[in-house]
Amino acid sequence: MSNYTQTNNFTALTTAQAVINGAAFDTEYGNISTAIASKIDSTSTGESVGNLNFTSPTLPVNGLYLSAANSLSVSCNTTKVATFKTGLIIGAPTGGDQGAGTINAVAYYVNGVAAVPLSFNTKIKATTTSRATNTTLSNDPDLVFAIPGAGTYQIQVRGFCTYTVANGLSVNLNYSGTFTAANSSANFLVPNSVGIGAGSGTISAAVATLQYSFTGNSTGSLYIDATLVATGAGTIGFSWAQTSSSGTAVSINAGSVMTITRIA
Repeated sequence: MSNYTQTNNFTALTTAQAVINGAAFDTEYGNISTAIASKIDSTSTGESVGNLNFTSPTLPVNGLYLSAANSLSVSCNTTKVATFKTGLIIGAPTGGDQGAGTINAVAYYVNGVAAVPLSFNTKIKATTTSRATNTTLSNDPDLVFAIPGAGTYQIQVRGFCTYTVANGLSVNLNYSGTFTAANSSANFLVPNSVGIGAGSGTISAAVATLQYSFTGNSTGSLYIDATLVATGAGTIGFSWAQTSSSGTAVSINAGSVMTITRIA
């Protein structure tokens, strides 16, 4: 968008006999025409900026530019401060779209590591799950979370459970990824026919390697409070089964809840 720049100094023609030739007018009118043609038109219904077309990947001092294919970026004082592509990226990440310093509108990252969004960290069972003649622990079909990467996570389970003295209930938290076992722990609490059953242990790397078992009769609430120090991505699941094989099923009932929060 060029601006009109005057070429001829008409003020210098101070006498009545001064003559301005046609070439001078042609030059000035040409300058005006060029400036007008490069400006945005305005209409009776309001001004329109038209279609802005950015084609250069060159970083401007201040402004918008095409930083890469399908990437529109904003510069300020010769520094890229934001990029619009599949999501909105603010800053200049050191490790790509998920690098340090990123706020990404498609996913949320903390210093380059994908984080569990705190507003979407609870799962609730819609229907009851029952298991009979089965002592092999396996993840509940509903109470399982994907852990996106390294970090410290607080995990809580409140399960509404039903079991009898004939079968008992075995529970576990199982993580499929890599983690620091020495710093990962779980506390279990289940009411039963003779009072409160409580225990603690570490989160297991294999679903059958560690479990806490409760006997007696109960239709009540199961509580688990755990800390997982993950060093890699994986899934954390609430695993459970019968303690003793029985045709009388044990159940984790609808309304049971699992919550996970990243704390570090």
